[in-house]
Amino acid sequence: MQIKNTLTNKALKMIFPAFVIGGMIASALPVTKLSADDSLSADIPVFEISTSEADPIEKLKEAVIENRAEKDETIDLEEVDLTRSYIDIDGLNTSKTGIQAVKVKVNLSMRQSEDVYSQTSIGYSFIQDAVVKVTVNTAPKISLKSTAITVNNGDRFNPESFLAYANDSSGNLPALKITSDVDMNQDGEYTVVYTAVDQTGNSSTATLSVTVKTPQEVIDARIAAEEAAAEQARQEELERQRREEEERRRQAMLAAASTPVVTGDPSSVAGYAASFVGLVPYVWGGTTPAGWDCSGFTQYVFAQFGVSLPHYSGSQANCGMYVDSLANAQPGDLLANGTHAAIYIGGGMVVNALNPYQGTQICSVSGAFGGAGYSIRRIVG
Repeated sequence: MQIKNTLTNKALKMIFPAFVIGGMIASALPVTKLSADDSLSADIPVFEISTSEADPIEKLKEAVIENRAEKDETIDLEEVDLTRSYIDIDGLNTSKTGIQAVKVKVNLSMRQSEDVYSQTSIGYSFIQDAVVKVTVNTAPKISLKSTAITVNNGDRFNPESFLAYANDSSGNLPALKITSDVDMNQDGEYTVVYTAVDQTGNSSTATLSVTVKTPQEVIDARIAAEEAAAEQARQEELERQRREEEERRRQAMLAAASTPVVTGDPSSVAGYAASFVGLVPYVWGGTTPAGWDCSGFTQYVFAQFGVSLPHYSGSQANCGMYVDSLANAQPGDLLANGTHAAIYIGGGMVVNALNPYQGTQICSVSGAFGGAGYSIRRIVG
C-alpha cells in the first residue's frame, strides 16, 4: 500500500471548502496534552490506501499514527504498540474509489514486555479530520473458457472466441492484447497469450495452448488419394510396357516375315540341332550353348546356317516359308507358336530346349507342344 500525506490546508480548501481547518478535537483523557486550537491541526493530512491490501484499515491506522508522531515529538513510536492501538474511522467506504473526507479517532497503546499479558493506554488519544484517497492497484482479471484446445488443420481460428471475460474492479474495461503464433495450415503445438492492461498500467496474462491437428478422416482420404494415384501410375506404366512389347513383337514379326529361305541342306540343320541333346541346360532368356530357352536354341542353331531369327517363338512362327502340314514337313523345318519353338528331325519327332528340368531333348511333336497348334516354317531348303 502506498501511503501519502501531501495535500496542505490550502489545497484542501480548494477540494473540500466545507472542511474546517484545525478540526482536531482534544481527547477526553486527562493526560492528553492537546487542545482544540493546537498547532498540530494546522494541516489536514491526506492518506492513500489501496483495496488490494489484505487489511487496508490496519495500514491506514499505522499511517495516521506515524503522521501524528512526525508532528508531535512527544510520541515515541518505539513505545507504541501499533497492533494494539485503536482506530475508528467515520465516513470511510473502502469499496468506493476516489477521495473521501473522514474523521479518525485514535487511542494509542503502550508497548509492553513479552511477559506482560495486558496492554495499557499511554495516555494519548486524538480525533482528527483527514482525507483518504482509495485506489485500486489490483491487476485486472482475465479468464479463458479453456487453457488447452485442439483445432482442425485448415479451419478458421478466432482467438477472441476463447476469452471468457476480462474486467477491472475499477469498473472500466481493461485494454486487451492477443499474441498468437498459430498456423492453421501446419500441424503442431502453438500458444496464444492474452494480456489485459488497466488504466494505471497493471496487467494480467492468460495462456491458451493450441494443438493444430489434421482429422483422421482427412488423413485417410489423403492416403487413399495417394494410393489411387500410385495405382493409376502403375497401371499406366504397365500399359506403356505392354504397348512397347506389342510394338516390339509386331516389328519382329514384320522382320521375320521378310526372312528369306536360305539354300542349304535342311538335314544338316536337324543333325546339328540333335548334337546338343542332353548337353545344354534350359536357361530362361539364354541364347548360347552355355544355356538357352526354346527360342534361344532355335535362334542359335539357324544362326550357324546364316539365318537370323528373332528371340521370340511367336515371331519365329512367321519366319521363312509356310508348310501346310506335318506330312509335308522335312527335317530341319522350324515348328513354333506363341509359347514354344522346336526343330523337326522327321518321324513326328523334334529336338528342342524342353524345360528347366529336362534341358535340350528329343521328343514327339505332341510332347513338345502339348496338343496346342503350331506353325511349320521352312527356313533352310
